[in-house]
Amino acid sequence: MKSWLGARHQQDRPMRIAFYGNVANNFYQIVKALRGRAQIDAHLYLEANQPLLIMQPESDTPSLKNNYPDWIHQDRYMTRMSLLFPWKSKLVEELKQYDAVVVSSYGPIFTQFIRKATIFFVTGFDLTYLPFPKQFWFYNETLKLKLMGFIVGFWQRRGIHRITEIWTQPYSPYTHALDKLSIERDRVSTIYFPLIIDTEKFKYDENAKSNEDENIQQIISNYDFIVFHPSRLLIQNNLYLKASGKWKQNDLFLRGFAKFIERCRNRRPVLVMPERVFSQDIAIAKRMIRELGIENHVLWIKPPHPEGFTRDQLIPLYSIADVVADDFGIGWFGSIVLEACAISRPVINYIDESVMGRLYPWHPILSANTEEGITHHLMSLCFDDQYKRNIGQKGREWVETFHSEQSASTIYIKHITELYGRLASRKQCA
Repeated sequence: MKSWLGARHQQDRPMRIAFYGNVANNFYQIVKALRGRAQIDAHLYLEANQPLLIMQPESDTPSLKNNYPDWIHQDRYMTRMSLLFPWKSKLVEELKQYDAVVVSSYGPIFTQFIRKATIFFVTGFDLTYLPFPKQFWFYNETLKLKLMGFIVGFWQRRGIHRITEIWTQPYSPYTHALDKLSIERDRVSTIYFPLIIDTEKFKYDENAKSNEDENIQQIISNYDFIVFHPSRLLIQNNLYLKASGKWKQNDLFLRGFAKFIERCRNRRPVLVMPERVFSQDIAIAKRMIRELGIENHVLWIKPPHPEGFTRDQLIPLYSIADVVADDFGIGWFGSIVLEACAISRPVINYIDESVMGRLYPWHPILSANTEEGITHHLMSLCFDDQYKRNIGQKGREWVETFHSEQSASTIYIKHITELYGRLASRKQCA
């Protein structure tokens, strides 16, 4: 069989691939890596009315604000009308120009109307929440939003069933959602596609403590052991929220931190948390903190934007931290773990080791799903500086080995070209 990539080179035209659904800015990093390392003409499609800074390339690269290159396209693709009649969306016409399309978020709503190789890169809510509006009826406050949820859910389910291939990981919320949707397993890739992080940009900032930012100066002036917990606060744990992954069990970490405070002597520890509009359970967390009696050891910081800090703004905050805490619910990890590890910070995060062992030969994450386990990790990091440095260095090595542009992009390049080659070959034989 002649490879698709070889045929493309003979035609002297690189493969053209579009990405839509830039959740947590991950597609920006993937597209940037593909353009820099392969004969692939990768393009990124963004929503012009996207209010979330963390979904925009300038969150990582501030110089891109109002200065996008020609491979980044921005328009109002997802409107109320396009959600009702997605085949009429201008995004559908745009995506038809490409050889293959990779989508996250609401992307499957639109890809079902193009006859190309389509890939669904699962990020969470797009698989575990959107397709099941009946289960999450209580999440939408008005009748109009509830009805729109059913329309979006219908198109999302239909779109997922028409996707060529699904890229996901074997964590329970994902596998459970795939089973409920009755997705054929031969369309779910067994290859793991790691998120990509710019290791040249995300690295320890040795000048962070001299940063004039008010938050940073307040922290380093009053405390000597800094625990940074930038995650959304998702404490409520009903069955549906757990199934969708909308549960981080931050309350477990608060209780573990309280026990650490009880045992900590001759130190001035602090738990630093941003007040973000997307932390749905801030009120619950504040009540717990009062009940636990640790108010003097918790500092709430206000980001410059209600939705939180940009990734660029997070670098000095990570750099002054002694340890970063993330997610204690499902047993998976996300961008916060990668960012903190890239900056050589130890990370405490509950990990499902049975799944993690299928994805990596080793990892540096300090896993805990009990109060005592969290307390133990905090004590070890607080009173053993060499141990803390070693764990931080292992985190940086792990990111460089598995999530850097150079290492991770080769997986995308190899599989995308092979997938398109298989599809092109079938088309020729048909």
